[in-house]
Amino acid sequence: MVHPRPSTHWVSNVIFSTIIVAAFLSRLASAQDIYGDDEGEEEADPNEEFKNSPVTPAVAVAGSPAVLPCNISTINSDDSVQLVLWYRDHVPTPIYSYDVRLGVYSRPKEWADPQILGERAHFSMTTIPAALVLNQTRRPDQAVYRCRVDYKRLTTTHARVNLTVIEPVGSVSIMDENGMELVGAAGPYTVGQRPSLTCRVQGGDPPPAVTWWRDGRLVDGTYHHQSLPSRATVISNSSSRDGVEPGPIVVNTINLRALKKEDLRSTYTCQATNHDLAPTKETAVELDMNFGPESVEVRGLEGSVSAGRPHQVVCEARGSRPPAILTWWLDGSMKQSVSHMTSLDGLVSTSTLELVIGPEDEGSKLTCRAENPELPATTIEASHQLQVLYPPEVHVAPGSSLDLNHIKEGDDVYFDCHIKARPEAHKITWTFNIFCGKYIVTGSN
Repeated sequence: MVHPRPSTHWVSNVIFSTIIVAAFLSRLASAQDIYGDDEGEEEADPNEEFKNSPVTPAVAVAGSPAVLPCNISTINSDDSVQLVLWYRDHVPTPIYSYDVRLGVYSRPKEWADPQILGERAHFSMTTIPAALVLNQTRRPDQAVYRCRVDYKRLTTTHARVNLTVIEPVGSVSIMDENGMELVGAAGPYTVGQRPSLTCRVQGGDPPPAVTWWRDGRLVDGTYHHQSLPSRATVISNSSSRDGVEPGPIVVNTINLRALKKEDLRSTYTCQATNHDLAPTKETAVELDMNFGPESVEVRGLEGSVSAGRPHQVVCEARGSRPPAILTWWLDGSMKQSVSHMTSLDGLVSTSTLELVIGPEDEGSKLTCRAENPELPATTIEASHQLQVLYPPEVHVAPGSSLDLNHIKEGDDVYFDCHIKARPEAHKITWTFNIFCGKYIVTGSN
């Protein structure tokens, strides 16, 4: 019996199918290796080769350069650095490389991760030790960096740098009891008042210490952290760029003792600092105060004055803030001053009155009133009773019982002489028909 021979075409199909299956299984295994689908195998720790390397601390302030040291010195003079690689945290691939394998006569090749470092990094060989310098440091730069140095002859060395980024204080503001922000000055207050000042500091990591100083002397160092409002409220009310949430808030409130006049223009400064390398931020206010006049004095009427002549009288008030308003009063009637001056410090006010006094003003009371418009209850005044000198004013009248219309020859006639003068008249003379060459004197004082 003759058996039929298998078809060559069928054998070829079997071989081709076997190759396809093998290729599929191979690709499946490769995918598992790449993506780590094998649950039994742990991912390699990129820090494994650095685990015994020393850790050097480094501190930088956000916005300023950060210097990450890496010792590249060699023992042998004929040895040299070939390659410097920098890693960050658990990132397995380098974020920066400094390659000098082409030789000392070639320019080193530098590469930086464009997403992590961009163009902010460069490797400095001139510093001791050498260092990776990060410009314009940002808060996200805070991490543990790893430096690997490959030499031409020596064994590869490893080092770690723990970089801490200090976020400087954002803003410092001073508030009064009503929550109003004070800029430059606080008040005005009155004598005896006990105001309080609140310093509000925002931002800074670590949180800052907030202290109060008076004229360069520490007066209070107690502060507390204030809880932040909800994130939605912060973003809607924040004036920061791009809607970024502001940092923590630290508050220090100082309660001042009862104020005295000596406290005028005292300077209270709030300082916030969170690290020796970060700049201290501060703001200050100067105390403004109102108080009534201490004294008022009238000058120019120390003695008697002559009637009919102009006299200048000066009123001076001291100690009022704001400057006192001076007004003149003569027996309750206001008189207009001719000038008003205030000293440079505002504490002395002077008013000049030009007064023409008549005999009728004898015994009148001239008053200068000093008042602070902000403190009406502190009004004070000084008064002076006028003593006027004037010549005699004479008035002759018949006696009270004499009727001039019914006088007969032989009747006795008498007259009264009324004299008003200051000083009083000391001599009185009567004359009669003096133009006819006849006169008589029959009277006395």
